This record gives sequence, structure tokens and C-alpha cells, in this order.
Amino acid sequence: MDSKVINVGMALVGEELEPLKEVNIEITDGIVTHIGNGYQTGEDFRTGIALPTLVNSHTHSADFIEPEFGIDKSIKELVGDPSSEKYRILKSKRKIEIVKSIEKFLNLENELGISIVVDFREEGIYGSTIVNDLRKLNWITYKVLGRLEKDEFNDYNLRKYIIYPMVTGYQLQLHITVLNLRV
Repeated sequence: MDSKVINVGMALVGEELEPLKEVNIEITDGIVTHIGNGYQTGEDFRTGIALPTLVNSHTHSADFIEPEFGIDKSIKELVGDPSSEKYRILKSKRKIEIVKSIEKFLNLENELGISIVVDFREEGIYGSTIVNDLRKLNWITYKVLGRLEKDEFNDYNLRKYIIYPMVTGYQLQLHITVLNLRV
């Protein structure tokens, strides 16, 4: 059982994000077990603010490979399936380029204090599975959502990629971001 206490100058607590000053937060096995008033023996972040983690709940991370493309195009020309600029660009890139670009995007998200990313992936099974290794990163929770393309609908794919993951479920994780502000 791994347990620790952190002390923060302020914490935003509850559904209304009520600001509390001089707060101690007890964490056991990565889960917040107590939030109390005043400081206790523990890690010192007295110039910091603890807040619920930031979540980017709708990303298309592969777009990061060419973030400024198509500024002069309509939405349909940019992202319409499957003959849009986005698909043309993705098809012109090697797998390693796309994966490295998505990893760079996830690093940027982390630097901005975002610790949960939900990514909508294009290109069917291929687009959703090329990022499998990135889903194992331990500094960010990375959830991938994809869809089967028309030619991928069959019993095998439905069982492997759709039904089984729904039955096994997933675990939501609690994250706290501590911004250590120097004043």
C-alpha cells in the first residue's frame, strides 16, 4: 500500500470547485482518500494549486502532423470522408511519421496539464491500432475511439474490436494536477 500526503496552498474541491486554502491531500495507491484543512507532514507544494485534471475529450491527434493545412478550404474539403485533404495527407505519410506526430501531440497535451486524452482515430482498424504502443504511456491516460470502415464490417472484426472491449469495460482513473506556482 503506497500512501502519501501533499500540502498545497490552495485546492479546488467538489463539483463547484470551491477554493480552499492551506490544504492537505492524502493519496493511497494513487487514489485521493482524504482532503483536509491545514498542513500535515508530507510533500510541500504550498505555492501550488491542486485541481481536477484537465481532460481533452475530443481530439483528432493525427491532424497534428500538419496542423495548419487547409486554411483556405471548406470543412467538407478538409475532413469529408474519404477523399478529403486530411485523408490525402494521412495516406501520404508513413506509419512511423503519424505515430511520432501523435506522440508529440500527447507530450504537448501533458505539458499543458492535460492528463486524459480521448482520441477519435480515422482510417478504421489501421488508424486505431497504429497507436497501440502509445496507449501504454504511463504519464497520460490515452483512450482511442475509432470506427470500422465499410469494408471492415464482418463478424470477426465486430467481435475483436467492438463487442469484446465493451463487455470487458474500462476503468476511469482519478487524476490530480498540481500547478506549482512560484510567486
